Parts: sequence; C-alpha cells; structure tokens
Amino acid sequence: MDKEKIASDESLEELFKPETKWESIKYFPYRLWYRIEDWWHDTIAFFQRGKRGFADKDVWDFDCYLAEVIAGGLKLLRKNHGGHPLGLTDEKWNSILDEIIEGFEARNNCESYEELTSKGMDKKLQRSLELFAKYFQDLWD
Repeated sequence: MDKEKIASDESLEELFKPETKWESIKYFPYRLWYRIEDWWHDTIAFFQRGKRGFADKDVWDFDCYLAEVIAGGLKLLRKNHGGHPLGLTDEKWNSILDEIIEGFEARNNCESYEELTSKGMDKKLQRSLELFAKYFQDLWD
C-alpha cells in the first residue's frame, strides 16, 4: 500500500465534481459539433427508415431493434384488431398476443443475452418466438 491510491469518497467527489465555467466554455465547441453530428446521423436514419424500413444504425443491435418494433406493433394490433384466427376465440387470441408481447418486452428490458438468461427470461422469449412463428400469417387487422 505504499503508493497505491484507494478510491475514497474524496477522490470520487473529485472525479464527479461539477465543471467550472471555464470548462463549459472550453468544451462548448466540441459538444456543439457532436450535437450537429448526431442530428445529421438521426436525419439520415429517418430517411433510411422511410425508404427501406430500417436504418444503418439499427443493424448494430438488430435483435433489440426488431424486438422493440415487434412489441410495439403487436400492442397496437391487440388494441385495434378486428378479428382473430379461425379456431380461436377473441379472448384466446388476446392471451396469445399478450404472451408474445411479454417475451419481446423481456428482450427489450435486458441489456444483453447473458442478462436475459440470468433472469430466466430466455424461456419466455423462446416461447414468444415459437408463438410468433406459429401465428405469423395471422398477424393482421
């Protein structure tokens, strides 16, 4: 422990102290540039999604992007559907949609696949994927 520095409350306070006015002025051009750059990339992504349904930046975490889109679409379908598949009652169809939505939302609420498996949500997601595949042709309004 000669020259080793152990993180104390004081060193953490120093690390997370509010920036001074000088630092705010100093870093303003960089922050402005990054905001402009983010705006530019978001604008490009907007037009890419309009043209082809997804943007280049969506592919980075494509499973999360698809899970979010599918869960959102299924929520809207459940709320506004005008019928149900043959052989199912309206209540049964709603429960199937709820089960599919739960699995995709479970994927959205986890940061990684490891977190998904550690919380036991992987079985829920797997069941949702099976139901999604089984009733894929019945996802209409």
